[in-house]
Amino acid sequence: MGCDDGAGSSASLDWNVSATEQAGPKASDAVKLTQKIAAAIPVSSQQATIAQVDGTLTLSVAPSADASRLSDGKLRGGIAVSLQPKLDDGLPGVRRWFERYPYNCLEQQTSRALGLMDAAQWQGMLTRMPSYRSRRPRELLPAV
Repeated sequence: MGCDDGAGSSASLDWNVSATEQAGPKASDAVKLTQKIAAAIPVSSQQATIAQVDGTLTLSVAPSADASRLSDGKLRGGIAVSLQPKLDDGLPGVRRWFERYPYNCLEQQTSRALGLMDAAQWQGMLTRMPSYRSRRPRELLPAV
């Protein structure tokens, strides 16, 4: 058996279970299972900062009061820092967020297509958009 090492990895637990009948013809059975072990509390970003660095940048950091701990008492988590020369090279964290974006209504699908700058997804939205129009005749709709 293993467990989360705090770096987001997971392990597994192998179960070997067998049973034998105590009376009668001594029937038996066995099963082997592998159970994935993962952190009960997923890793998440608690704060992100975008800043122009021209020289020195100082930021105060501290764990949250309710930060989870590993079995040895050490705090779980850490700090990730990345620098790039200009924002138009993309923001990988924002891209990952949109790639995992779980919502599917029209507005959110549109936001996802635009946020990822995904031309195929955008074309798909344009193709589906007419199906979202009101089916009532125009004269019944209020004037704008």
